[in-house]
Amino acid sequence: MNRNISVPIKPYKVGDIVFSCLPLIHCIKREFKGIHCDYCLERSESLKKCTKCCQMYYCEKDCQQKDWEYHKYECKVFSGDHFHVGAVFERLLLRLYLCSKLHVNFATKKYKTYYGEEISLNDLQIEGKSIFNDQQKYDVFCQICATFNGFDIPYDRKQLLNWYVTLKEGRLLYNLKYYPKRWVNYSLFGCVVGCGLFLQKPYDMSHSCTPNTQIVTNGLAFEMRAIKDINCKMSTPVIKMALIELDQNKEQRAQMLKTISFKCKCDKCDQQPDKDLDYTEYKELLKSHKLHWSSIGKPQLDATNSEYIIDENLFLYMRAIYGEYDTHISEALVLSFICFASYSNHSSKSLNKLWYEKIEPIVQVTHGSDHPLYKLFVEFYSESI
Repeated sequence: MNRNISVPIKPYKVGDIVFSCLPLIHCIKREFKGIHCDYCLERSESLKKCTKCCQMYYCEKDCQQKDWEYHKYECKVFSGDHFHVGAVFERLLLRLYLCSKLHVNFATKKYKTYYGEEISLNDLQIEGKSIFNDQQKYDVFCQICATFNGFDIPYDRKQLLNWYVTLKEGRLLYNLKYYPKRWVNYSLFGCVVGCGLFLQKPYDMSHSCTPNTQIVTNGLAFEMRAIKDINCKMSTPVIKMALIELDQNKEQRAQMLKTISFKCKCDKCDQQPDKDLDYTEYKELLKSHKLHWSSIGKPQLDATNSEYIIDENLFLYMRAIYGEYDTHISEALVLSFICFASYSNHSSKSLNKLWYEKIEPIVQVTHGSDHPLYKLFVEFYSESI
C-alpha cells in the first residue's frame, strides 16, 4: 500500500473504500513495547530487538528493514546511556523532528489528496508562536525540551516548537487500533496500541453528526470507508466525518465542537430526532454488556454468560445514535455474537445463523472482509455451527 492518499474523484457506494494509506511515521505506546511489533503492530512472543539500541522490537526481518528508513535517525539516541522510553507523543515528535532534518525530501515530498490538491508535510506545519497563549501546552513543550537536553539531542528549538504545535493542533494524528487474529482477551479487542501521523489537510473533512464516512485502521493501514452513498454532483465528493463522539445530546456535542471551532448544522442537530433519547440509560446498558464481553475467554467466568442474549434494545439505541452503519455498532454486534454463540444456553445453530446473516453485512460495510474483526467474527460463527 502506498503512503500517497490520492483517490479517484467519483461517487461512492456504502462499503466502498474512499481512500487508504499508511502513516508517514508512527510509534507504539510504551506499555506495548516488547509485546507488539514496533512496525506492523502484530502481537508476538518471539520479537527480536534492534541489536544496536535494544529499544525497538520486530516480529520479522522485513518489519525491521521497513522501519529502518526512519529508525536509523533515532537509533543512536536510543542507544544513549541516559535514554528511557518516553510517552508515545514524545517519541513521535522525536521521530518527526529527526526525519524532517535528516531524511531527504521527508517534509517536502508532495502528496496528492483525494481533493486533487498536492501538499507536503511542510505545507501543514503550524508556527509555534500560537502556543504562547496556552500555558499548559507550553509547559509540556518545555518538559520535552528538558528531556531532549537530557538525551544530548542537538535540536533547533524553534523548529521543534513548530513541529510540536503541528502535532498538537494540526489534526494529523490518528490512533492505531489492534484487533487480534485470534481471540486473546477483551482488553486487546480494538485497543489503541499506537499513534500515526497521516498527511491530511485539517479542512479536507467537514464534521457532521450524521457522517457519510468513517476511519478504520487495519493493522498499520488507515482506511476511510463510505457508510452512506456519496454522490458526486460537484467536482469533488463531499466527505463528512464525525470529529467528536456522538453518544451525547445536542448540547454536549455543541460543547465538544466548540473546542475544535466547529458549529454543526446537520439534520440531526437542526431537527433533533434524538431529543427524547436517554443517553444515560444507553451508557448504562452498554456498560452492563461490557461486563459480559470482558469475561469472554475466561473459563472461570463462563457461567456469567450462560443466560446471555443479544439485546435488540442496545442496537436500537446505537442505530438512533450512530445511524445504520458505524464501527461502534459492528464491534458491539461481534462481541455480542461471540458471547452468545460461545457461552449462552440459548444459543443454537439456527439462531447463530440468523444473527450471522444480520451482522455480516454491517461488518462488511464498516470494516471489510479483509479486516481482522471480520475474520474473527466469521471464525466464531464457523465454530458455532
